[in-house]
Amino acid sequence: MSQDSQPVAQAMFFLTGDEFHERGRSDDFKSSWIAEAERVCRGFGTRPPGVACSVAVFAQPFGSRHVAIVQVADVAHGGLGFRFLVLARRLYANWIIDPFRVADEFPPAWDQSGALAPLNWPLVAPPRRTVEQLQEVLKTGGSTTLLGAVQGLIDGGRLVFERLAPAPQLVRDLWQLLPYSAQAELWPTTFAFGNDLRFDILVVPKTEGLGLDRYFTEEQSLDYPEGRYELGLQFAVEGGNQRELDQLLGRRSSKQMLRLAIFILFGGVIAYVGIHALMQFL
Repeated sequence: MSQDSQPVAQAMFFLTGDEFHERGRSDDFKSSWIAEAERVCRGFGTRPPGVACSVAVFAQPFGSRHVAIVQVADVAHGGLGFRFLVLARRLYANWIIDPFRVADEFPPAWDQSGALAPLNWPLVAPPRRTVEQLQEVLKTGGSTTLLGAVQGLIDGGRLVFERLAPAPQLVRDLWQLLPYSAQAELWPTTFAFGNDLRFDILVVPKTEGLGLDRYFTEEQSLDYPEGRYELGLQFAVEGGNQRELDQLLGRRSSKQMLRLAIFILFGGVIAYVGIHALMQFL
C-alpha cells in the first residue's frame, strides 16, 4: 500500500428472510467485525410487502474507530445483498466526508464471493464545491425543501422522507448543501425499510410506527424557520460568491465549537494553576 493511500476493507453479506450469511470478504475485513456487520444488516429493517430496493447507500459508525459505507440491493430469492466498505473514521472525517464518493468509486459486483480484493483510498482532499454546482442543485423545484432541510439539520434535527423507492439524487443534493463539519457528523441513507440504525437523514417507505423522535418531515422543511446558514448559503449561491460559499461550507459545527470552548477553558485552568504554583517559589 502506498503512503498516499489508505486501506478500505470490503465484505459482502446476504440476508434472506432471517438467514444471514457471509458471501465474501477481503483479508483486512476482520472476523471480529462480522457480528457488527450482521447487526447493521438487520438494522436496515424488515421489507414491507411489495417494496423493492434497487440500490441504496448509507453510512454508519462501525465501532469506535471506523466507518462503514454500505451498498444494499435486492438479490435472488427475495433477499438483500449488503456490500460493506470499511475505512478508518479519521480518514473518512478528514479526507472523504461523502459516502456517495466512496460508493461511486467502488461499485459492487453482487456475483463475487470468497476472497475479495483489497481496496485503497487515495489521500487527496475532497473536491471543492463550486457555486455553479450548487446553483444546479438549487434549480430543482424542491430548492425550498432542501434549504429548510439543511437548516434543520444544522440546528440539530433529523430528517425523514417518505418514499416507496430509494431517493439517491434527493439525498445527494441535500448532502452537497451541508458544511463539511456537518457531513463528518451526520449519517445518511438513500433508503431503508426501518430506522433501527437511527439515521440523521432517512428515506423510508412508511413513517407510521417508527417512533421518529427529533425528526422533521419533508412538509415541515418547507415551513422551517429561516436561519443564518440557510440565508447565507442562498445568497452566496445565487450571487455567485465563491469566497462566501467556501467560508460557509468550512464553518465549525456546534459540537466543534463546544469542544473548542472546553479546550480553551481547560487550558486556562491549567495555565492558572501553573502560574499560581510558580508564584509560590518566587
